[in-house]
Amino acid sequence: MRSSSAACIDALQTPCENALMKTMENTNIPADALADLEYALHLQLTGQRDPTFEKRIGEQTEKIRQEVLARHGVLNVAVDLIREGRDEE
Repeated sequence: MRSSSAACIDALQTPCENALMKTMENTNIPADALADLEYALHLQLTGQRDPTFEKRIGEQTEKIRQEVLARHGVLNVAVDLIREGRDEE
């Protein structure tokens, strides 16, 4: 049995901050989008529906879809991705 005064290699004797492993805040996601995501997850987990929320998110999604379509045209990448996944060309 080890005495309490023996050196411990499993843990530091005094707590310290590990700057390399410190959790960083992700500022890339707007706060309102993160709040919507959390609310959507809450609805999904509880089996609830919120028609007003669903309508608003649907409208935002359609607006983004139209913007991408206007900027890039039709993006038909599914076949290429499936072939790439199968290593076909």
